[in-house]
Amino acid sequence: MCCLGLRRFVSTFVLLKMPGGGKCVFNSDWVLDGAYKDWLQVVKDDKHAAYCKLCCREFKLASMGKAALTSHMEGARHQRRVRDSAKSVPIARSFASVEETSQGAPMTFTNDSVVEGTGEGRAVQSLSDLCTLSKKVADAEILWALKCVSSHFSGSSNTGVNDLFKRMFSDSEIAANYSMSESKFRYVTTFGLGPYFARKLLYDVKQSPAHALLFDESLNEEMQSKQLNVHVRYWSSENDRVESRYLTSLFIGHGRTDDILKHFEEATKDLDPAKTWNIGMDGPNVNLAFERELRKSREELNLPSLLCLGTCGLHTVHRSFQTGAKETNWDLDQYLLKEYKLFKDSPARREDYVKYTGVDIFPSKFCNHR
Repeated sequence: MCCLGLRRFVSTFVLLKMPGGGKCVFNSDWVLDGAYKDWLQVVKDDKHAAYCKLCCREFKLASMGKAALTSHMEGARHQRRVRDSAKSVPIARSFASVEETSQGAPMTFTNDSVVEGTGEGRAVQSLSDLCTLSKKVADAEILWALKCVSSHFSGSSNTGVNDLFKRMFSDSEIAANYSMSESKFRYVTTFGLGPYFARKLLYDVKQSPAHALLFDESLNEEMQSKQLNVHVRYWSSENDRVESRYLTSLFIGHGRTDDILKHFEEATKDLDPAKTWNIGMDGPNVNLAFERELRKSREELNLPSLLCLGTCGLHTVHRSFQTGAKETNWDLDQYLLKEYKLFKDSPARREDYVKYTGVDIFPSKFCNHR
């Protein structure tokens, strides 16, 4: 009974201490109070609430009144925001000539440096040095990303590299600030370096008086669709020579003439069609039909005629050799296939072959339709 009576007494006391009976309103004098002025703000259209600028949060005053301000100040979230705010430098200092620091010592900003404190204890740090360090770190990350691409490193190869570089180059500020994760590597290469080099290539191609386009489509087994690869051959004013460069790839389902023509035009939409003088391709019938349709389309647009140099010459040579080999009845294709398999996965045969012939060159894999 004693505990119950004490509980009722405490409840009654708390209710008596709560002012206003749920009708407390915001007092404009509170924002002048030193304890509240840095974070308290009035809420428009609601006089029974207050707003904290640090926590970006609105809270009610109707039941507790000013006690709600104290309750909010003592919250863990508000205390953490106060500490973070004390560590940060107001953005206004970036534009002012002289500002007072939290210790009362003046901080002077000039065009080239930041001067903190007064007298002999003044520390000078160059703004250009800060910018230079940031640029050097970015350059290092870009160079490493290019190395990963050129050496065919996987994205996961960047895991742990940050700590590795910091230990390898412990005296380097660049290594201390270096930060390249797997996701950042993919983002930098896909959305940063990739578009840059694509624009650079297009600019170089557009400087050339003419260009040839080459394409081929083949099955992409991983994606289970046809991959249409497009290359461009042109005179590079940057390198002062003829360049053959990869332009882009498109993934298609059907490979009919109309499909290839539509995707080819999409792949080359950023190039000037008037400068295209030749189309390089292999010789299947569907590609020959594509060439005919492309010529008709160019005639309708009054574009220059394409120079006809025939289809892929390698196919003609291969077919000629294949026809001659069949006429001999020597079964050369079977011989070449078995010659490769004779030494495949056979160290003993390879050792004997090198021992008796003195040659360490072995037969390559043979493709009978090539």
